[in-house]
Amino acid sequence: MKEKLVLAVCSFVFMVFAVSCSTKVAKIDNVQMTAKLQGNQVIFIAKTTDGTFDGRVYNGSGASVQNNFMANIRIHASKVITGSQDDFMGEAKQAKAYYIVKPTILYWEPRNAAWSGIPTKVEINVIVYDAAGKELVNRNLTVRGRSMTFTSQSAEGLANHLIQEFCREVF
Repeated sequence: MKEKLVLAVCSFVFMVFAVSCSTKVAKIDNVQMTAKLQGNQVIFIAKTTDGTFDGRVYNGSGASVQNNFMANIRIHASKVITGSQDDFMGEAKQAKAYYIVKPTILYWEPRNAAWSGIPTKVEINVIVYDAAGKELVNRNLTVRGRSMTFTSQSAEGLANHLIQEFCREVF
């Protein structure tokens, strides 16, 4: 009887550990994408505001997201241009951009799950417009890191993973 109880407890602990050690990714389309984006075009990427959590601003997180988009879109584009967040449509028209990518950090919660057990969470909204300003893609990308881990997962690393997957799917 004691052996069965030990086996049951060990099985339960293993299942909890296995579930807690996985990274969870979710994608919600606010506007359904009808066709893949054309490659070899000029693409404009709007600046992203830094992410915040509990009133704390994570300086550099916006630049990190923008740089990850630049690196992952550059593979598909003939030219990548970056600009401001305020007048991104006007700047994109001046640059004769074919597509305009506007990422927005909705949620940025970096945690050290290795000692706290609380996972890192990142959510980014990405809108892709054509040159006329029509929304082609509007998707929320969400990732929740592992809660039980021996190493820490950075918010930047999780965001980069989201952005790589997004770029593979839309091009």
